[in-house]
Amino acid sequence: MARRTPALIRSLDILELFTDGRESVSAPGIVRELNLPRPSAHELPHTLSDRGYPRPHPDVPGRYQPGLQLFRLGSAYTEQLDLAKLGQQVAQDLVARCSETSHVAILDGTHVVYIAKVDSSQAVRMVSTLGGRILAHCTVLGKALLSALTESELRERFGHGPNHVPGPRSPRREWPRGGAPGPVCTQGRGRARTGCRRAGPVRTGGRPASRRSGSGSTR
Repeated sequence: MARRTPALIRSLDILELFTDGRESVSAPGIVRELNLPRPSAHELPHTLSDRGYPRPHPDVPGRYQPGLQLFRLGSAYTEQLDLAKLGQQVAQDLVARCSETSHVAILDGTHVVYIAKVDSSQAVRMVSTLGGRILAHCTVLGKALLSALTESELRERFGHGPNHVPGPRSPRREWPRGGAPGPVCTQGRGRARTGCRRAGPVRTGGRPASRRSGSGSTR
């Protein structure tokens, strides 16, 4: 078995501190959180910054922020990720657990686009088209995706704030920002009524790349 390099493991541990969304790290914080020796907590970030992974904080001496090289690595991974293929696998898993039609969608402007779909074996199920585009505020998936946007991003898409997105109810009121617990549901009309309920996100990074939902009879 190949020998592991402790210095490399410590360096990766330091870089992974940024994965929780923090803006910067410092040597004292590294010592406290990772229980590293003080010399390592000072020398390793400095060495990594020479390669552009973290970068010195421009305003606070002794602190480091994520660098351009981390962005390049993340972008390279994202470009190789087949989101449609991953979404299909996630949808199949959801159908296996709940026996209802499952969809995975991404935002495209003010619409959602279905990139994956798996039908259930139920007689009553939601009718949809793979690759179809629907106004985001009219679907549970769209409301879930909109809830992850900032107010400025919502204004850019719709021309106004989060509480004035077209439709009878704001996505922010139905599901708080960040995917807080609680259902987001839509319900159809007709003799055989169908409804839709959101499930967790499909992530390719810090933010959701798409959302998934299950749909079926509400009776």
